[in-house]
Amino acid sequence: MKALPDSKMLTGKWALRIGISIGVSLLIIGFMIRTVSAGLSGEERAQMLDALKTVSLLGLAAYVVTSLLQAFVRAVRFRVLISSAGDDDPGMFHTLLVTLVRNMTVDMLPSRAGELSYIAMMNRGHRVSGEACVSSLSISFLFDLIALLFILAAATVPGVISGAQSGKGLIGVLAVVFLAAAVGSVLIFSGLGFCCRIARRMFGESPRARLIAGTLSFLEKLNDAVTSTRRQGIALKLLGLSLGVRLAKYAGLYALFLAVTSRAFPQLAAEPVWNVIFALVGAEAAGSLPVPSFMSFGTYEAGGTLALTVLGYSAAMSLVTVGVVHIYSQLVDYTLGGIGFLLFSATVERKTSEVEAPQRSTRPLVWACVLGLLLLGLAFAAVQVRKAKKLGSLKPPESGEEVNVTAEEKRAAAAVIGGTRGFVAWSSNRNGNHDIYMMDLPSRKIRRLTTHENAEYFARISPDGKRLVFSRCHVKWSSQRDPMPWSVVLYDLETGKERELAARGNTPTWTEDGKYVVFQRDGSQVVSVNVETGQEEVLFSPSGTGYSEKMIMQTPSYSVAKKALAVTMRGADRAVSVWNMDGEIRKYFGGCQITWAPDSAYLYYVDKGGRMQNVIYKIDPESGTRTKWLDMPGDYSHEYFPRVSGSGDTLVFGACATGHEHDTADYEIFLWKIGDPPGKAVRLTHHTGNDCWPDVFVR
Repeated sequence: MKALPDSKMLTGKWALRIGISIGVSLLIIGFMIRTVSAGLSGEERAQMLDALKTVSLLGLAAYVVTSLLQAFVRAVRFRVLISSAGDDDPGMFHTLLVTLVRNMTVDMLPSRAGELSYIAMMNRGHRVSGEACVSSLSISFLFDLIALLFILAAATVPGVISGAQSGKGLIGVLAVVFLAAAVGSVLIFSGLGFCCRIARRMFGESPRARLIAGTLSFLEKLNDAVTSTRRQGIALKLLGLSLGVRLAKYAGLYALFLAVTSRAFPQLAAEPVWNVIFALVGAEAAGSLPVPSFMSFGTYEAGGTLALTVLGYSAAMSLVTVGVVHIYSQLVDYTLGGIGFLLFSATVERKTSEVEAPQRSTRPLVWACVLGLLLLGLAFAAVQVRKAKKLGSLKPPESGEEVNVTAEEKRAAAAVIGGTRGFVAWSSNRNGNHDIYMMDLPSRKIRRLTTHENAEYFARISPDGKRLVFSRCHVKWSSQRDPMPWSVVLYDLETGKERELAARGNTPTWTEDGKYVVFQRDGSQVVSVNVETGQEEVLFSPSGTGYSEKMIMQTPSYSVAKKALAVTMRGADRAVSVWNMDGEIRKYFGGCQITWAPDSAYLYYVDKGGRMQNVIYKIDPESGTRTKWLDMPGDYSHEYFPRVSGSGDTLVFGACATGHEHDTADYEIFLWKIGDPPGKAVRLTHHTGNDCWPDVFVR
């Protein structure tokens, strides 16, 4: 009489399985976050985040449904093949669970090594013989190739007729798949038996070497299983099921492709089906190559990107599209596979409830390994989440609403502003996405200058007060923390006309003579552009300086008088610094937003040390000493975005009561007459949205 397992042993096994599942899931989540946050350039990352956020839920749901349908048809085919090999049918429910897990793990390792999970689960979990497992898997793979031939042929004909580049590419793919199917058919149905007969002649009926004897015995059993399947006359049935598998698979991927591209890249969504099939097959083929990669990330994208670029699309757009399709497909497959694995574990535990006398359910080494996997997964995911958070918010903040201004606040503001004539320009999301706004002084009337659908910020007023430059995003929304996906736009305040002044530029500022605009490009370069001619000159590049190419140079401010660049360095070196054009570098402190005064007599920047963390400091550029300049009393004492007027007597800045993020916290714009007590700074905006990066012009 076999003993039943005690509850503690079963609980221990389940704890181990859950621990392994959580650890692997954390690693997968971390890897996916890393793919988005670290493996792409700034503009590609912004486009990918935008595509991830705007995916059609209906298309995503269609992919889930077709994935389940594909798994169901594939499970039916496995059952047919196992029975035809002479083994007992495990049942539809059990085979479906194994199939879901197989679909999850198939691309986890290179060369589709994840397929082996099917063999392990069927053999150990449902007692299907090894030869039946291998034969059913091999024949399934062969018929997948044959079914793919029909799909490719159907896609090739219209591609060739239309003269599309995909037509030529599909002919090449068709030839490769045909060759693979032909070779596979010969190897499985004829070559295996031939090899067994040759081996018997070489080693005799009873080889002395145990390994050779065991291998040869298994291959002969495998050949018997394949032969038994062939004699059943089920080729047409297998072909029909295989076509069902392939049609469900590509229908789902096509629905997912449309879900990703319909809003992010409508021109791709309009592509004919055969062109999309060409790209999907290219991605799948590359993901199956024997190249070291986890979940085919990298190889899958490379194949799909190459196919789309052949169709004439940019590499950036192609990479983003294929990458987002891959991420969502993996999320769905791993979710369904994870559920399948847990249900499989539960059903296998019940099927094998009668076991040998209970032994120690787990060993300390096993528990240590599982704990290590959990900690590794948690640490990796936490690091990737932290890196992703540094890239800022994935979505814009709520637009907020106006706040009532009391009569006392109006009188206090009027007393400070007095006869000041000029205006303030800044970025606000009060009408949805960030646009550029202007407030007239002293009337304080606000008008919206830009209405572009993409985010805009960092408005800077020309020395004569007639023009603005600002940064405009390449996508609808990207956090201001990402320095890449922006261009510099020149705006004429008198006519309202605008033009792009510099591509791939960010955080522009005017030189004091008004002839040049200095901006950041690609994160680490500082470039000046002649406003009239458009001629550019690189003022700083890390190449050849000993600094990393990944170093970020934030908010550059150039002094013509000093011939020196004030800039915030981010990366391995974190400091506000001044770079003289003769090569001398002076690093000061660890804050941010360092800027030259209009007359270059001093520098000012933001650093910690205030009532609510931030405070605005002045720096003597010669001695390097700093003095606390402005720290607000009251609730709004987290100061940011300081900017001195060209007249040198007025400071405009942002301040918030809670939060910190540049483009999501509820910052308000304040005006301060330099030299007055900090408490006399005037609050100009009263809105719960985000108001940021102001500049002021005083006539």
